[in-house]
Amino acid sequence: EYEGRFYLATTDGGVCMMDLKAGTFSRIKNVSGDIIKDICIDKDGTFWFASSGGGVTQWTPEENKFEYYHEDGTEKSINNNRARTVFADSRGWIWVSCWNGGYNVIEKSTGKVYSSKDTSSVFCKTLPYGLISAFWEDAQGFMWLATAEEGAVRYNPETGEATEFTNDINDIYSIGDNTVLSIYEDKSKIMWFGTWRGGINIYDPKILNFGWYKKDPEDSLSLINNNVYSLCISKSGKIYVGTSAGACIFNPKTKKFAPLEFKKTDGQNENSKYSFDEFEDKFFSKNWDTIFIKRII
Repeated sequence: EYEGRFYLATTDGGVCMMDLKAGTFSRIKNVSGDIIKDICIDKDGTFWFASSGGGVTQWTPEENKFEYYHEDGTEKSINNNRARTVFADSRGWIWVSCWNGGYNVIEKSTGKVYSSKDTSSVFCKTLPYGLISAFWEDAQGFMWLATAEEGAVRYNPETGEATEFTNDINDIYSIGDNTVLSIYEDKSKIMWFGTWRGGINIYDPKILNFGWYKKDPEDSLSLINNNVYSLCISKSGKIYVGTSAGACIFNPKTKKFAPLEFKKTDGQNENSKYSFDEFEDKFFSKNWDTIFIKRII
């Protein structure tokens, strides 16, 4: 959301802008690629769009200026054009995951592009990961990487130190699965991780252990499915969870989950995959190419 408008990544129509008051849509022209996987806004109000096949587009709305990052062998070249996710941190670094091709870090102030494949780069030496699902910067300034093979990774930009959190079958306090799909931090500075098969994992930096929430077939108020694609925390503190079996809401006071119901005409089915965003008192759920809007509970 930016200045009263909601920006939507679509699977075949590029980036659409929704005016919530007017209820109208328009397409942003000049964005590279039609399959948009992710959108972020940096601290200066600059937009970054990740496209599968189109690389990364940088857009400055005030000037309507576009810049592009492709796999083209230039100084602004990225690892490949299959950009999966993009994240802007507080230092002005833009983190880009190139699916099955590592990642890049763009230093916005200089335009320099660092590659995880460049053996002379600190990122290659410290964070040599090829499949990144998500990035997150926590309240302490640590960067977190959700990987598809190596669990969750915490990176300290000040010291260059990286810590891996991987599953250990002999340690009940380790992360539940090494395929991590989403990351979120709540107001209590607890880290939440959505995993494949391992449910929701929570990490408390004070006690340095993981806890988890998983589906319990005998408990109707447990997590509805252990494949967790996305997480979003509302202003009220409730956690919205997107899984491969639909969506649910976690109430931190009761520690219980409740299914997020949609009418059948809305398209929900057993194979639904949800991701979420929040704007004012409205809740946006994206199920493939369908958008649902509800009021925040």
